[in-house]
Amino acid sequence: MGITLIQNQFDKSCENHGDNIGLQLVRGAGFDPAAAIKAFQEFELEEKRHGIGSVSAFLGNHPLNSSRIKNVEKLLPIIRN
Repeated sequence: MGITLIQNQFDKSCENHGDNIGLQLVRGAGFDPAAAIKAFQEFELEEKRHGIGSVSAFLGNHPLNSSRIKNVEKLLPIIRN
């Protein structure tokens, strides 16, 4: 179990890095990277509808959508310049 948790934390870091690159690519293609916030909000609603709790998210290999939203909000001013 310990190795799985360590691997999942590494995977979450990779997912955040992927989000960062994706935002830059979206911006470079002429689209609004802020739309990612809406997408993560929709994912969050779907998780709630299907009863996916914080324990599942903690054990999963993707960051919480709320964390991904905060990451996007932090990066938007940088990416838009």
